[in-house]
Formats: sequence, structure tokens, C-alpha cells
Amino acid sequence: MRYLVTTALEETWPKVDADILFLGEWCKRHSRKHEWMRLNSTCCKYHWDDRNKLLEDYKYIQSLYEKIISDLSIHLNEMHSVNYSIRYWRIIIGPWLNYFLGILFDRWQTLNNVAISGERLHCYILDRKYGEIIPRDMVDFNNLYCDDDWNEAIYSQLLETYFFKSFNLIKIKHEKIESQLEDNPTLISKIKDKVLKFLDYSKTILNSRSLYVIQGLSKITNLCLQFKLGQIPRFWKSYAFDSIKPDKSMRNWSISSDIDSCAFERIARDMVIEHIPTLYLEGYSMAIAKIKSIGLPKHPKLIFTTNGYSSDEFFKFWCAEATELRAPLVIAQHGGHYGSGLFSATEEHEIKISDKYLTWGWEASQSKKTIAFGNISELTSPIKYDPTGKALIVGCGIPRYSYRMFAIPVANQWLDYFQEQSLFVDALNSNVFDQLLLRLYVKDYGWDMESRWRERHPKIKIDKGQKSIRNLISETRIYIATYNATTYLESLLWNVPTIIFWNPRHWELRPEAMESYELLKSVGIFHESPDSAAAKINEVWEDVDLWWKSDTVQAARVQFCHKFSRPIHNKEEKLSEIFSMLKRPK
Repeated sequence: MRYLVTTALEETWPKVDADILFLGEWCKRHSRKHEWMRLNSTCCKYHWDDRNKLLEDYKYIQSLYEKIISDLSIHLNEMHSVNYSIRYWRIIIGPWLNYFLGILFDRWQTLNNVAISGERLHCYILDRKYGEIIPRDMVDFNNLYCDDDWNEAIYSQLLETYFFKSFNLIKIKHEKIESQLEDNPTLISKIKDKVLKFLDYSKTILNSRSLYVIQGLSKITNLCLQFKLGQIPRFWKSYAFDSIKPDKSMRNWSISSDIDSCAFERIARDMVIEHIPTLYLEGYSMAIAKIKSIGLPKHPKLIFTTNGYSSDEFFKFWCAEATELRAPLVIAQHGGHYGSGLFSATEEHEIKISDKYLTWGWEASQSKKTIAFGNISELTSPIKYDPTGKALIVGCGIPRYSYRMFAIPVANQWLDYFQEQSLFVDALNSNVFDQLLLRLYVKDYGWDMESRWRERHPKIKIDKGQKSIRNLISETRIYIATYNATTYLESLLWNVPTIIFWNPRHWELRPEAMESYELLKSVGIFHESPDSAAAKINEVWEDVDLWWKSDTVQAARVQFCHKFSRPIHNKEEKLSEIFSMLKRPK
């Protein structure tokens, strides 16, 4: 008798000695090693260890996303008695739908691979109340999809609804404490809300078609920019929406699929309706009413954001309405991986919903929306590094369960990433190791990163985020980047000696970016193995500046930054020029 275990929730593990099949490495918390190591267990091979399959599945999921959001838009228009475009609904529900479809496909595929093996396994699943794991909004969903409890619920629903013939399912009671919704705000919160409403209402005196609405810049930059644009400065303020409980009667509908649709598409169309956040369904009318009560401009000249498009629900609802009334939406790149990673659902979404997209220097050949603007980050001011300081390595964290789809290690592949970092540390000379500082990723995601590092390298110095990254770099002679994100784009822009290394099988680059990274490789900045990166650091350690300030290294750095982290001079002036060119006509 064998049991399937889907998550790290040990209440679903068999209570007697039995053979166990773990669905993935996410089931085996390092801190619980003493428990699972004594079990007679094996672990499923992960389907996305085949990275070619990951890319093909990404393309399929993106095409399915387009079909479902088109159909979903029709139903949501009917349900809410409105008549909005697909773009409107893409702005509001697109981030959630994009994440959810990729996550659901992965959970379905892992179960399907076990089911088609033919072995009928036993599996404990938790008995839950209706609506227990339906998110309130995107922020709530971001917290849920990393959680063992939510993932167990998704696996259980798939097993019970679609795979019940392939497994012997055993329901057990779920001891979950329900979160309390804040239906009764305190007196202080009521007073605060009234004050904010008054302040917002007072702005409506000046609300007109002449306003630019700017979100995501620092207050200083925003202030200077608005003066440049010739308008009285004002700052974006988002408000929280009330929590709304799921109403089963509002989810009793379906999104029809084609006769020849595959099994997963039919499953996805059913589960999307059940799991769509309550704010987009039960809470939609409340959200629209609150937006109107605040008194924001209905016809802004232009909307600009760097990060409001994903989880800022207040911004998304207002922005969707304003774009329907022909307000141009300009989005600026926020962080790294953009323009270089082989695929990214987030990048595609941002470009699709925008009228113009400001990149940090790259251009998308397949889109006329992109403008090579430069690194708009507020952290672009120079940092003076210490040529005799420490070596700083910054670690990456990813959830144990797959989440949004882009070219990074997925799920259990973080273990390969950790192994590569450890091999890098092993290969450092002792004088380098003695001055090495490891900065852990801000979120652990249940990987128990610190204990893994302590076991592997007991003497390593660890920073858990106590200091700002800028302060750490000012004490550093060489910065070591280990993943394709923001940090090395900033260190290169700051002209801080930088070594980059990652596994090209897990951090695939798009063809248009290859030449730029080959250039960095040719001067010893970019490496594709831990041994190569460590060898370079050992080589230059005693005189980093001799290498870093050489003409060839500096030329390569400048050329790379021009494409992926271009410095901007007179940022406010240049933004003002772009906004004036793109603004809505009177």
C-alpha cells in the first residue's frame, strides 16, 4: 500500500509505517528532515526539469490565457451590467489570471503524471469549508500561493473533482482557524477614512482633463516632474477595499469551452470561476462605488506607473476606467530580468496593457510600444565601494511551489541553485572566504535557507537583511550576483566591481540579449559556472581595481548598461518631454 503526499502539511501524511510517494521536493521541509528521512519514500521527477517543456507549456498557457480572458470579459460585463473592453478586464484581473493559470497547470500536470502511471495510490485530503481559500484580491493571492495549506487545497480539489478514479481518497478534518474579516472598523479608522475622503474630495475642485496622474516615483522626483509639467503637485494615494466573503450563488456559471478543448482547459475554465478573487466578483460594485466616492480625475491627460499594475487594486480599478475614456497609460520597467530573460508572463502583461512602455535601455523588436528610456529606479545615485572591503554575495529566494511563469529556476530547482552557490563558496580561496558576507533573500519560502547554509558552511558570515544593500555595497570590494534580477543592473550602473554567475539551463536568455552577456563574459564579469566565477574572484582579489578599471572592462560595462541599465540625466526633463508627446489631446 503506497500513499501519495502532495505538500509539506504533515497532517495529510499517513500515520502508520507505509511507502510514500512525495509529489515533489516541496513536501520535504529541511527543518523536518528528521521526520521524512525515516520514512520509506521516493519523490516524483518534476515535469519542468525539462526546460524545453517549460517553454512550450508557457506558450500554451499564454494562448489559453488569451482565450479565457476574452470569454471572462464577456461574462463579467454581463454580470456587472457594464460594457468594457478586454483591456479593461486585463488591467484588473489579468495579473491574477496569469498567475493562476500557470500555477494550476503545474499542479494538474504533477497529479496527471502520477495518475497515468496506473498505480492506484491512497491519499489523505483535507475536508474544507466552501470559500476557505478564495482570495480577496491580488495581495491576498500573493500570500496564498506560496502556502502549504493553499496548495494542499488546490491538489485536493483536483484529486476529488478530476482524478477521483485514479486514487483512493481519504478525507480528514481540517483544523484551520478562519481569519476574521474587518467588517466593523474601529472609531479611529472611521475618523481617518473620513479625513482622507475629505482631503481627496477637496482635490476634485481642481480635477480636470489637464492632470497627469503619476504613481510609483519618489515624492521628490514626482514633485519636480509635476512642476516641469506645469501642474500643482499632488500625490497618488491608494485605499483599501473592504473584505467581501465569497457568495456561491454568484459563481454558479460557466465559461464554455470548444468541443475539442483539452482536459486541462476544461478544468481551468471551471476552477477560474471558483477561485477568482472576491473583489472582482462579489466586491466589484463596492469597489466601483468607492472609486467614485474618492473623486479622482476621470479624464487625466496621462497615467504613469512603475508598479501599480499588479497588486494595487485601487489603482487598477481607477486606471481601467480611465483608459476606457482614452487616457494614455505609460508603464516604466520596474526591476531586472526584463528584456533579457527568455520568457516572462509579467513583461508580456505590462506591455499589453500599456500604450507606451519605458524600458531601462532595451527595445522589443516585436512591439512598437517600447521606448528605450533608461534605469528609472530611485537607487541610481553612485555608491563608493571599498577596494579593501569584503566580498558580498546576495542570494535568491523562490517559492517551493511554482508561481508566475518566467525564465528562472522553478520549485525544486532552487535546490540546484543552492548547490551551485555552495560549490562557489567551496571554490573560494580561504582569504576570500574569510571576508565573504552572504545576504539571504528577504523571504525564506520554507526552504530554511539559513540552516542549510549553516550546515554546509558553519563559519560563513550571514546578513539577514539588517543593513540596507547600499550600505553593504559601500563596505564591499566586489559584489557577487547569482540570479537574473535587479541587483547586478544597479551595481554595474554604480560602477561597483561585479561578478555575475548563474546556471544558463535555469536562467535562459533571449537571443537578442546573448551578445550583451557574451561581452560581459569576455571580460570576466559574467560566468556560467560557480568554479569559473570563483576562479575570477580569486584571481583579482588582491587588486580588484586593476581588473575593474581596465579599459576593456569599463567599455564592456558601459556598453552593457546602455542596453539594460542606461543612466538617465535630467530624468524629470525627459519624462516631461515624453508625457507631453503622449498626452491625451484636449
